[in-house]
Parts: sequence; C-alpha cells; structure tokens
Amino acid sequence: QLLQGKPLTWVVLVNDDVVVVEPVNLKPNTLERMAALIKETYNRKPKSQQELATLRVERDRLNYLELILIDGGADPERRIHRQNVKNVIHYEDMLLNQAKEYQTQGKLSDSFEFLLVLERRVADWPGANELQEQLLFQESKQLLQEKDYETALVRLEDLDKKNQKFLGLTAQIAKVADALIDQSFKQQDFRRARHFLNRFWLLRPKHDVYQKWSERLNQQVGNLLNQASTAAAEGKFDLSAQLTGQASAVWPRNSSLKAAHRRAISRYQTLSVGVLRLAGDPTPFFLPSNAEKRERYLTQANLFEVESADSFAHYRSGFFEQWEPTELGRMTVFHLRQSRAAWESQPVLTSQAVTKTFLAMLNPASQKYDERFSSYVSSVSVESPFQFTVHFDRAPLRSEAFFSVPVQTASLNSSKDDSTLPELNNVLSERFRITKKTANEVIYHRSVPEPVGLPQYHVAQVVEKRYPSLEKSLQGLVRGEISALLDVPHQYLDQLKENGEFVIKQSALPVTHILQFNPKNKYLRNLELRRAMALGIDRRRILKDVFSVTPQSPTGRLVSAPYSSLSFGYNQLIKPREHNLTLAFSLLISAKNVFKKTGGLPTFRMVCEPDSTSQAAAVEVIQDWTRIGLNVELITDANQEPKVSRQDNWDIIYRKVQMVEPIIELWPLLTLEETAKLESLKYLPNWLRQELLELENVSNFSAATSRLFQLHKHLKGSVQLIPLWEVDNYTLLRKNIRGYPNRLMTPYQGIERWIIQPWFPNESP
Repeated sequence: QLLQGKPLTWVVLVNDDVVVVEPVNLKPNTLERMAALIKETYNRKPKSQQELATLRVERDRLNYLELILIDGGADPERRIHRQNVKNVIHYEDMLLNQAKEYQTQGKLSDSFEFLLVLERRVADWPGANELQEQLLFQESKQLLQEKDYETALVRLEDLDKKNQKFLGLTAQIAKVADALIDQSFKQQDFRRARHFLNRFWLLRPKHDVYQKWSERLNQQVGNLLNQASTAAAEGKFDLSAQLTGQASAVWPRNSSLKAAHRRAISRYQTLSVGVLRLAGDPTPFFLPSNAEKRERYLTQANLFEVESADSFAHYRSGFFEQWEPTELGRMTVFHLRQSRAAWESQPVLTSQAVTKTFLAMLNPASQKYDERFSSYVSSVSVESPFQFTVHFDRAPLRSEAFFSVPVQTASLNSSKDDSTLPELNNVLSERFRITKKTANEVIYHRSVPEPVGLPQYHVAQVVEKRYPSLEKSLQGLVRGEISALLDVPHQYLDQLKENGEFVIKQSALPVTHILQFNPKNKYLRNLELRRAMALGIDRRRILKDVFSVTPQSPTGRLVSAPYSSLSFGYNQLIKPREHNLTLAFSLLISAKNVFKKTGGLPTFRMVCEPDSTSQAAAVEVIQDWTRIGLNVELITDANQEPKVSRQDNWDIIYRKVQMVEPIIELWPLLTLEETAKLESLKYLPNWLRQELLELENVSNFSAATSRLFQLHKHLKGSVQLIPLWEVDNYTLLRKNIRGYPNRLMTPYQGIERWIIQPWFPNESP
C-alpha cells in the first residue's frame, strides 16, 4: 500500500488519535523545526510597534500546523496547534520504518526497494543512509555464505565509498577478497586473481591478505621461470617462451620477470591473432572464405607472390634468383636459389621438385591438370639441379602471375591408368605448418626453424584464436590476449585511434563485394529479372547504414566492376548503376509474366560470406528486393538441409573478392572455379565465352586494357553479376610488432620477417 497508494502523513495528537492528512511541507522533524522558527522570532528586535505587531502575527501562525485532511469532505483544510500534536509521521518515515522492519525479518531485497523509493523522494532523509550501510554489510555477509563472492565485494565497495570506518568493514572486505582470489588461484585464472587483488589493494593497500597473495603469486612466477630456464637450456625455446608468457600472466609485477620475459620472447616469437572463424568451420558458403585464404597463405608459399599493387601488380619470388625470357618470350630460363636467408621459412627447392609440379599440371590424367597452363606451356626441361627451362606455345602476358602456384611433393598413384604418373600430395613450398588445431585455436609453426645464434629472430609461431564476436576480439586485443586483428571494418577503429598501443594499417587493395547468379538457374538467365534485381538495391543506403561510409569517412565506394577501381582494367567512364525502385518494379512484373505459365518465380536461395558485416548487408539487399515483390531467403545455418554445394541448392551468392590480376582471375571468378576450365564456360552466354577467350589471347597490355574495358561494359549491360561496392579493410597491430609491409596485400604478407618485440603488461596496483 505504501508503494502503490497515495503519499500521506500521520499527525498523532496528544490523546493518541491519528489524523491522516496530505504531506506537509515542513519536513523532516516538523515539530522541532516549528519550535526553531518560533525561537528565531524571539531573537528579532522590532524597531517599531508595527513591526512588533507583524512579528506577533507571524509567531501565532508558526504555532499552527496547516493541514489538508484526506477525508475532509468539502472543507478539508484544518489548523492544529503544535501543543496538541504529539508527533508527525511523514510518508518518508513510513518508508524508512518499513525498510527497517524488512531488515529485521531478513528480507533485504524488500528493504532495499523501500529505501530506493525513499531516496528518489528525498536524497538525505535522516536515518536512511545509516540503514543503507547496515543493509550493504548485512547483504555482503549473506552473499559470502552463498559463495557469491564477487557480488559481495561489490556491496562492500559501495559501503566503503559511504563509510570507510563502518564497524567490521575491513575484516569483511579481507574475507571476501581472500575467498575470491583463492577461487581464481585454484582455477589457474591468474588474470582474475590479479584483478581482485588489485581491487582489494585499492580498498586496503597495507593489509596482510594483499601481502599473502602477492607472495604466493611471486612464488608461482618463480616456479615457472625455473622451468622456462631449464627448457631454454635444453633447446626447447618454444616451451621456454610459453612458460615465460604464463609467468607474465600470473604476476607481471615480479621483479625478475621482465628480463627473463625479454630473453625468452625475443628468442621464440609468437604472433597471436584474433579471428572470428577458423579454416574449416561449418558454413553454407562453399567458396574459400577469409579463414581458408589465411590458412592457404600461411601453409603455401607460391613461386611468385604479389608484393605490392597500384594499378598493376608487382611480384617477388623467394625461390628464383632470376628468370630470363628469351626467343621473344617463347622460352624462359629459371634459376633457382641455392641457399636461403636465415629468416626465410620455406625450404630450398630443386629443379626436379618444381618441374614435377609443372608436369602434373600439363598431364590431363593428373588431378592437378590445369587447362590454361597446358594451353600456354609446351614442355619443361631440366638443365641442372637449380636451373630449368619452360617452353611456351604462346607467351603469357604476365609470366609471374602465371607461375603463382605452390610446389607440391609427388608420389606414385596406382589408381591411375598410368602407374608412373606422379600425383601431387603435400605442399613442399610451405611457409608454416599446422601443429595443433582445436575448436577455438589453430597453431602454425615455421616449416624451417631459424638457426641458433642469430642476433635477431623473427616470428616462429602464429596462433589464431577464435572469438565469438568482433567486440570480444577487440576486448582481447586491449587486454593483451592477442597482438593483432585482421580485416577490421573501419567503424570499429574509432575507439582505438586514440590508444597509443596500436597501429592501424589499411589494406593495399579494397575488398569488392559482388552478387553472382547460379548459371544453371533458368529463372536467373532472364535479363529483365537480373536488371530488376540490380536496380532494386539501394546500394548507397546500405553502404552508409552497414559499413558507415559517409562523405566524412570515405572508406568505401560504389563500383561497376568485380575488381578494384584502382585496377588498370577498370573503366572509370562506366558509372555504377543507380537505385530505381519504379523501373525495378516494372522489370520484375515483366519477368514474372514470362514465367506466369510455369508457376511464376520461386523463392530464391542466397548464400553469403560467413562474416557478420556481409550477412547484415545481405539482409538489407533482401529487404530491398522484398519491396519490389521478389522473394529471397538467406541461408545462414551450416547444418541446414539440403546442404549447399558448389553445383546446386543455391541461386545467388554474396561474395568478397580482391582481384589483383583481372586478366588471369576474371575467368575463374565468373565461373566460380579456382582455375580456368573450358568446361565451366558452357553455362555462360556465347558472347561472354568469346570475350573471355579473346582476353586469354592478348599479347600486350594495351590490348588487355581494351578487352577489359569492353568486358566491363558488357558485364554491366548484361548484368552477369552485380558489383555492389568496394570497402577498405584494416589490420590492427600492437606497436611491438615490426617488419610488416606498409600496405598489406594479404593478412600475413611477409610474416617470416615480422618481429615481435617483447611486450610486457604495464600493470600497477
């Protein structure tokens, strides 16, 4: 009734009758305050008879309580002389008394509820603060018995802010903190133990409990450092670094830890990276995602790799000393390096290993047969263990891009008709190899470890740790659990720009987002339907709402081609298609009429890149299509049946691409294959097949640019795919990382030369 009813006041008369009235203005301690006001009038010195008369009138008024009766009828106003009043019980007093009653009964939550209502009405009502202190202390004791130590500590911290000298407070804080730290210590959660120990230090810095646990943590660090020293003496530098890292997580303030940590971490360097997906995680998306691309880069070193890109790609090779085209490009002599630098992680290759890979790519009976490769290369001859020659039927425009393949080991596969055919199994030109994989972590080690005794070492191990969300991974970066985050959208970087511990690096090429259609789908071959879908997407709005791209933050652009707007093959005169809802609706009506006799248009199935931002954009695209009357469902469940495959069970795919060489990569992109195959062209229109084949046969960059411009124009006109936008991506690195390129072409570009300088948590109580 107190909480739900109308606030009221009880006026207790000298005969113990109670008059229920509206709340009075003079409170608290109404009678005492009336007496004080009357006394104050006697202290005044009137200067005239008129002032004396006025003072007597005021004194007479102050002797009366002006009341409004709750049940006073038509005339509720009353005056009662203060000498007839024994006590005035205000609504706030009732709340306080009821809170005390609940405290006596042990109903602490109810008591807190009444105190909260009282505090909202009057912040400093007499007795309320004292009662709240008692309740906080009493609740902490109750929570301690229930082993809810953390909540108990919060209550005690609140009480400490109110009254540090509360009786028994110090002993209670020590008891709760001791239980919390002991619990964390037993669970080997030293970060949590340090957290509560630091909170306790802020409350009682010189207490015996703090001394006890700091000594125990120091002892734990000493044990780990002894083990790390033994491991280093035995040449187990990875174990030494691991143990030292554990020691720094236990108690960073240990006096002997910094020097040992510097030695161990410098000798065996680990790059810890936060990711949202690991390679192989279930997803309906059947093409390689960012996770698979990262794993491929780490575990496969191609003969040629893109080092940088502007309008053209620039290549480097870690395997060849030189490659010399002769006979007008019809023959190239390759000279393999016979030694490797100490920092390089890939092995030295011989001519035999490389040519076996090429021969498998030339042989139609091999699983690694490459039609495009065989159409250019006529033969391969070995001149010496480190020199071989490739003979061409026709010279490729970019030989470096053409030979950007890994070298694989060969073994005899008896299942083939030709039992002497070498079949490729494992990658020989590997950079790192997987040594451990769990549900939430993958560990990669150098394929070739760095030798002992170097003045400077580099990254020896890469650890990818999966986080449930980007926000959690950013939190892990700030806490020091990881040292890097890859492919971070710019809208998440604002909170870290002012943090001096991190470096933000923009990717060398933007990521292009496109929609592609299943070439086998008979409905999506209809040009009016595809145009309706392209015109129905409000790309500017989605780019702003999902990717936070604004004129003030121009980190993305609308595009009209599936490759970067920086590429030499991008025709700047071809503008992106603008949103036109009316025309899209009209074209969809026309498309529906075509299929009216066969049951109309079905609900199309879309698969999407497995990342939250792309999926959010895909949802917006589908909503735009729904507005014009097109039904599309987004497949997000990896276990959804029937399962999505490359060939069937999907109609539209939302994918992200970073195309470095459109001349080489456009064919596989359009056919959704990893290599160019003639068979995959059969589902494409005749004109597109012809133009792709003409692009294959160009002999100079001028002709290539002309062909790409033509393809750009025709792809937009025929809506073979829908280019959406390109977005700049960023990599977040802790400042103790050195040696990476200024603009990263790939997430781990040049990882063999990255240096992880020892980073020590700067933690103080």
